Formats: sequence, structure tokens, C-alpha cells
Amino acid sequence: MWVMMTPIKTGEVFVPGKEPIYTYNPRETLNLEEKLRDYLDDGGSILVLLGPTKTGKTVLLDRVVDNPIWIDGQDVKSPENLWELIGNEIEAKLDTDVSESLSTTTSFSGKAKLLVTEGGGGTSDTDSQSFGSRYVSSIAPTVKDALLRAQRALVIDDFHFIDREVQKEIVRAVKPLVYRGLRSIFASITYRRHDVANAVEDMDGRMDLLETSAWSVQELIYIAQAGFRILNVEDSTGDLELNLAHMSFGSPHIMQQLCRDLVRTKNYIREARPTIQALVAPESWDEFFARAASDASRRWFTKLLRGPQEKGQKRTTWRLKGDGAGLDTYGLALKAMANCLPDLEITRDRIRVEIDNLVVGKPPEAHQVTRTLQYMSRIAATRLDNSQPSEDELDSRGENEDEFSGVQPVLEFIEDGPASTVHIADPFFAYYLKWGSASHFGNSN
Repeated sequence: MWVMMTPIKTGEVFVPGKEPIYTYNPRETLNLEEKLRDYLDDGGSILVLLGPTKTGKTVLLDRVVDNPIWIDGQDVKSPENLWELIGNEIEAKLDTDVSESLSTTTSFSGKAKLLVTEGGGGTSDTDSQSFGSRYVSSIAPTVKDALLRAQRALVIDDFHFIDREVQKEIVRAVKPLVYRGLRSIFASITYRRHDVANAVEDMDGRMDLLETSAWSVQELIYIAQAGFRILNVEDSTGDLELNLAHMSFGSPHIMQQLCRDLVRTKNYIREARPTIQALVAPESWDEFFARAASDASRRWFTKLLRGPQEKGQKRTTWRLKGDGAGLDTYGLALKAMANCLPDLEITRDRIRVEIDNLVVGKPPEAHQVTRTLQYMSRIAATRLDNSQPSEDELDSRGENEDEFSGVQPVLEFIEDGPASTVHIADPFFAYYLKWGSASHFGNSN
């Protein structure tokens, strides 16, 4: 009997924010999958998977690590909280022979404790309870034992979101478990590479790094070409996919979104075509790209543009060439960075040159630009929903590096003399800076 197959939908092929099935790129030149499998075979250390945000670390782990115990770093508030999260995960998915030794409970919240006994188990409202011949005052020892028996890798994603003091306690607790055979993978953003090593002095031989990077234009084009083949659509010149890749700022997530928008929103193709269909370009690329700018990045942009709370006297503004709009040093710095995109690492000197080209008359002094970049970097290291900090608060934070834990800044200013550089760490912020920020700057070029 002949059965007509349902055509594959465009939203199933290009999948921003989800695991790609048809457009997955293993990035074979980096050997990431093979190196990750080698670690899973060998163990003996904590593996730190590093890479810029939104560049596929989570997808890589999903593809390679079989049935991990997966913990989101944003959920971890304390070491005890981590063991509760792991306990919930183990209990939900543990094999029968292990789960029989665990208590049955729906939650480890509050003071509930996981008790393992020789003759059965249970939970208690109190801090501790005696059952049979065993006494447990914390869930940590029990969960650690169950974690080792489960023989599943522990993955802590977004490790950089965890407070640094809590990170230290977690690394100290996990280190002996690794010695006993636990595979443990902490995924973090590139500039936080030293978090694990700094957490415990004696980490030599107990920590390995696996580092990924922002995607190249050719790696991003792979996504478009793979998806276009599945949908039976054609970019005959290659210009469309090249343009999308250049504007994805090294992020496969953005590339997936732009490909989906081009195929479905601009070309009205919602599912695979029965015959090859040529894709057409948008009438206005600027309007096409602007539609994909994210709201969260807009909020970050606005927060950085506002700068620290003013003490009463309004900041000096400079008149722009072109329409004569006025911007203070925060607006000038952001507009200068936008003019430097798609480069994501922009030296302070280049920003100053761009500012010089933007303003009428004498530009801001070098020390004003440096101070602005320092404050912007510190604002970016606060939480988005926090109130706007004052200059005094930012000065205080600059002296205390631990104030910067638990966040993922959209940009960071690294001071290194003449080589001082702004690193735009979030490709979504870079995208907004390029395509969503024009209305904040007036109509000047």
C-alpha cells in the first residue's frame, strides 16, 4: 500500500535554540566529538568545555554524551542545592537496581533528605534521621554514592553562572569523585577558563580543557546548504548564504534563525518543495536583518547606553556629523563599536579613531574613552534586572573580582596598555548593535 509521506517543514530543518537534526555540523576540523569521546573513555579529570556563548557547546554535549546527569548552572545556588538537583535527576532516571536503594520522594526541596538504608529508605522533614544501621545528616554523601553507582557522566552547563565561592566548593567535592571514576564536564564561556583551576590549588592533572570557538563563515554556510538541500530550495549564486553567514557573528543559533526567516518569511516556503525552487533575496537586507534583533539584547544595549547613574550634572554630549544629533561618551563608544562590526574584538585605539570620525570638532579625551569602556564593562557584569549602578558602585566592583561571578557579560573591556580591547562576548548583542541600534543614534552615518 502506497502511503504519502508528510513533507518536512522548514521549522523542523532550521531550528534556532534546539538540537539540529538535518543541519548539524560536527565541525570535523576541530575534532571536538572525538576529543569528547576520548575523555568519556579515559576519565581521571574534570573536563572543562570552553567556548563563546551561543556557539554550540550544549548541542555538542547532547550529541556525544549518552544519558548524562544534566545540571543547569543557573539553578545552582549552593553546594547542597547541587546535590538536591543531582538527587532529583538520579531518582527520575536511575536503573532499577540502583533506585531500589534510594528513597521515593517527589522533591528534595526544603529540609527533605534522601536516606539510603540497608533495609529500605525514606525521607524526613528534619535535618537528619536514623534508619536501621545508617544515619544521614546531609543528602550529599548519599547522592555522591548514588552518582558513582549510576555510572553516568555529570554535566554542569553554564558553570560560569555559579557564584565563585560555590564553584570552589563544588570542585572540591567533585574532585575525589573523579578519582573514583566519575566523568564530570563543566561547560563555560571562554574568558572564564580559569574558574575550575582557581577553585582548588592542586588541580594539576585533574583538569583538562576542550576549547571550541566562534564558527567560521564556511562552517555557518554548511548549515544553510544542508537545510536548503532538505527543503529542495536553491541559492544558485551562493550570495544569500554568504550574506547570512557574515551577519551571524560566529553563532550557529543566529544562522539557523536567519536561514529559517529567509526561507519561510521571505520566500513563503513552509515545507520541502516537490521540485527545486530558487530562493530570492529580501528587497531590503537592512529590514530583513533588523527583524531578527532580540529584545533581551535591546535591553542590554539600553542599559549600557544609559551608563552609570548621573550625580546631578548631565554628561557632556558631542554633536555628530550628518544630522547633528548629540551623544555622550557611552553613545559614542557603542556607535563606534557598531561601525567596527562584524569584528568582535575591537581595540580601544580603533574605537577612538571611530569616535574621532563621528563627531564635529574636538573628540573626547583618551582618558574619557577609557573610563567609559571600564564602566560599560562593569555594567555588563551586573545582572540585567538590577538597578542602574552609580559610578561609586562600579568603582567598588572593579576592585572586587568576585562581584563578577554568576553573570555572562555581553561585552568585556580588557586593559593591556596599547593593546587594550573590547571583547563583544554575546553574538546576539553584536547582532543588535549592528541591526537594532540605529534608532538610538539618530540618522547619522
